[in-house]
Amino acid sequence: MNIFVLLASLSTFFFVSYLAKHTVAPHSAKRMNYWLLTGLTLLVIGFMTLGVSKTEAATKKEATKTEVKKKKTSSSDTANKKQKFKLVVPAEIEADANDSAEIKGTTSPNAKIRFAKKETSKTIKADKKGNFKLVYHLTTDQAKKIKLIATSNHQKKTTTVTIQPNAKKVAEKAQQLEAQKQAEAQRQAEAQAAEAQRQAEAQAAAQEAQRQAEAQRQAEAQAAEAQRQAEAQTAEVTQTPQQAPNAGGITGYCKDGAPASGDPSARGKANSCYGHGGWVR
Repeated sequence: MNIFVLLASLSTFFFVSYLAKHTVAPHSAKRMNYWLLTGLTLLVIGFMTLGVSKTEAATKKEATKTEVKKKKTSSSDTANKKQKFKLVVPAEIEADANDSAEIKGTTSPNAKIRFAKKETSKTIKADKKGNFKLVYHLTTDQAKKIKLIATSNHQKKTTTVTIQPNAKKVAEKAQQLEAQKQAEAQRQAEAQAAEAQRQAEAQAAAQEAQRQAEAQRQAEAQAAEAQRQAEAQTAEVTQTPQQAPNAGGITGYCKDGAPASGDPSARGKANSCYGHGGWVR
């Protein structure tokens, strides 16, 4: 721009000089006007040059500011991207009746999300808004902590979520276990009662058998003793010499071994063996 102004100034100067020299008489007023016009023209061109220079300087300064601002903005955006990279999921999720837990969360757009351990090999990709969904199958009746990993543009973010078993299913299972325990307790109680009854019946039967055996032993002993006494009495009567009957009747012995005399066929107290079991014949 400065070269253009210089050329324009020189061209104007030489043009006016030519007009003043060849068309106007020396020291004339018209010639002085030409030179005055030349001076004004050069002055205008100078002011224009100064204005253009200031404008160019301002433009360059503004461009420089814009470039610096763009660089700062770019750096800030890069930093913000690093700072804004996130992985957000609920702290706890309850599994459904089929033991499946649906993990919904947010992260950076198009980031890849997977489980930290090899519970599953599936890796999913978040949508343009950063939303994603993973499904985990719970294999126990206890709560389990699961670690998730999200990666994007060489950045990595981890977080954990606790999978809780289905509360309704846990309650139903607890009721079933309690019912099984009660049924088992009742079965054991019935078995114990039956065993106690069997033992009582066996004991009663043993006692009855023992009583009967003792009664039979006593009866046999009594019979043996009666037979022994009868045999002893018979032997004593047989070995005792017979005495001649006196005027009162026949002399002999009663069944209990007491001596007797008189008529054996007498009745009542008239019979000497009255109260002694009768005569031994």
